[in-house]
Amino acid sequence: AAIVNSMGGSVASHADLIFYKFDTGSTVDPNPVNGHVGGTTANFLTPSHLTATCVTDKYAEITVSGFSGGGGGGGAFALPIRLLSFEGEKLEDAVLLDWETTSEINSSHFEIERSEDRMNFSKIGLVESIGNSLENTTYDFKDTNPNAGVNYYRLKMVDKDGKFEYSNTIAVQFKNNALIVSNLFPSPFNQSLNVEVFSPDNGELFSKVYNPLGQEILSQNHSVRKGENMIQYDLSSLPIGIYYIEFNINGNRVTRKIVKK
Repeated sequence: AAIVNSMGGSVASHADLIFYKFDTGSTVDPNPVNGHVGGTTANFLTPSHLTATCVTDKYAEITVSGFSGGGGGGGAFALPIRLLSFEGEKLEDAVLLDWETTSEINSSHFEIERSEDRMNFSKIGLVESIGNSLENTTYDFKDTNPNAGVNYYRLKMVDKDGKFEYSNTIAVQFKNNALIVSNLFPSPFNQSLNVEVFSPDNGELFSKVYNPLGQEILSQNHSVRKGENMIQYDLSSLPIGIYYIEFNINGNRVTRKIVKK
């Protein structure tokens, strides 16, 4: 927007300004004292403290080339929430999420979303926001049922008009007493398959490969230590196709889909 004409000298306060709309190309004097322009009622909302002198002596003519924003979410507009930080921390039996905003205008709430693959998210909780603030505000949420392995989190920041945008995505590794198969690569594989495994105990890891009909194709055993392990499987004898590999240590079982090219 740009001021193209003004009257009444300098404007010392925002209370001295009145905004009004008139049709493009109108030749009628747009002075707000007229009350209408081009046959369209101006519908002024004049505060009681404004006098007739203010209306006639303090106005500015402004041209606006266009507007941006709007829409129903997904980052197509500037949401009036400034997010300073978003972090996650593993506790003994949960994941604690905390975030901080530096300002909020017309904000409604935060929806907490979680994913196992960083692609498909689901809502796991909601935290009401302060609404309007020009000061730093902190929030937190405890995920009491995280998935074993890597958990991906993001915030859906919603305002009172229903508009929203997403925060950045963070990852929190959650390890408990379960067997965790966190990564299989390459995918698809050709001759060999690398597997990252978190084992709750020292022992023998039993692995079986099944075809889509549930028939066992081959099996391999590997000694693992408690904690992180990297195992390489020689699967060169398998024909090209889709398979399922089951990992088992002391009754803890995990099954993953694999593809050979």
